[in-house]
Amino acid sequence: MKKGLLLATSLLMISASAFAKKSVKPAQKKKLSEPHTILFHDNCPKTTAALNEEVSLKATIPGYKGTISVTYKTWPEEKHSYPLTGFYDCCERIRSAMEKSKGTSYILHFNTKPDMSGMDVQLSNPEQATYSATLLIENQETEVYAFYHTQEEYSAYISSKVQSEIQDAFPATAE
Repeated sequence: MKKGLLLATSLLMISASAFAKKSVKPAQKKKLSEPHTILFHDNCPKTTAALNEEVSLKATIPGYKGTISVTYKTWPEEKHSYPLTGFYDCCERIRSAMEKSKGTSYILHFNTKPDMSGMDVQLSNPEQATYSATLLIENQETEVYAFYHTQEEYSAYISSKVQSEIQDAFPATAE
């Protein structure tokens, strides 16, 4: 168990390091050449606890339907990161409800593709949300999906992602 947790922690640090290296500061020019809209999906799991929490969110947040739409006309700034951090908080409530009902720890993770083959996105605080929004705009990404993983599922995902990045960085050469 300790070995698995150590591996997961190491892989998480590698992933965070890779994210930090990919993060860029917003361009000097404030205005975008054209507006860029991104849809953020809570991707609510079909468990009773998760669905009940999503219903609660829909009842307490006007207009919330499990997806939020954010349109950028200027480069993202930390002071305007609330839509993303607010979305993170909604997903965090779903994750927490799942944990309480199942007695299992879950990790909240975001990716630009519904099959997790895209770019990982960080939204847990204003700085990360701003960097992520900048990267999403630069890469012309228009969707972000939330995922709720057990520790084992997340460790397997990170291992696969790191393995893929290593293979991309050091492709085999034919002799």
